[in-house]
Amino acid sequence: MNFAYTPTEVKNLIEQAGLRLTRKRGQNFLLDQNLRHYIVDQGNLRGDEFVLEVGTGLGSLTCLLAQRARHVLSYEIDAGLYRLAQPLLAPFPNIDLRHESILHQNHFPESLFSAIQQWGPPVIVSNFPYSIATIIVLELGHQKVPVQRIIGSFQKEVGEKLVAEASTEDYGVPSVLAQHYYQVEKLKVLPPQVFWPKPEIDSVVLRLLPNPTVSSFLYRKQLQSIVRGSFHLRRKTLENSLSHYFHRQNSELRPWIVKANLEGSRRGESLTLQEYLRLTEVFVQEAPPQFWAESPDTPES
Repeated sequence: MNFAYTPTEVKNLIEQAGLRLTRKRGQNFLLDQNLRHYIVDQGNLRGDEFVLEVGTGLGSLTCLLAQRARHVLSYEIDAGLYRLAQPLLAPFPNIDLRHESILHQNHFPESLFSAIQQWGPPVIVSNFPYSIATIIVLELGHQKVPVQRIIGSFQKEVGEKLVAEASTEDYGVPSVLAQHYYQVEKLKVLPPQVFWPKPEIDSVVLRLLPNPTVSSFLYRKQLQSIVRGSFHLRRKTLENSLSHYFHRQNSELRPWIVKANLEGSRRGESLTLQEYLRLTEVFVQEAPPQFWAESPDTPES
């Protein structure tokens, strides 16, 4: 069973249900049936997996997942779309359709953790809402939520940031953190015309596999602070940006940067992930307890 909608059919469904899509929620339905199959195929589903979907929409991707997985947990925050999707997905008993946010004030819902406890770590396959895609994947990694792999469509500019290398224009905080949590691979570019409403830019399908080395690094929250601080004043040196971010004198931080075998005159965008990990470890070793307590992110181990 497939939901092969044309733009006119989608528009009619939305209008007949009295719904209005909002740009704020990044709601763009993937219409191309071949691309929906492609995204599902990249999940490498064998039939016994627990699949998590963020953004049910009209259920066109959800129904494909239900035919390939043991259990599908799909979240839809829009009340109108949730009501519209319910009867469409009713023939699939292995779909648990939820009308709630997947992430509220940086907290994942209890229903997700209950499902993980019952079914194990999920394979995440989604046409992610543009507005929350990056936040979701970074918070999953940051909060150590167990996942098998993530396959999803993102805004192309977001995808380029997640795969960007050091010293490139797109390299920034999301790049460093995403590549710490995951092995990120760009799979395919999706043009605007395969969506409705048609976005103004291209999209991209990414595969994110949990980084096997991430569990050995103990200071996730401190790393987040160090990376944010390093990019805080992007045009400034590493030393100046960190000093400004943490409200400390350059003379206090300079020895720690040197101990990490880095030059304070470099800029944050030039540091590789491994250099950020090393810098974080030195800061944790050298900084007094109040340093982290007073930092903008107030991280803990």
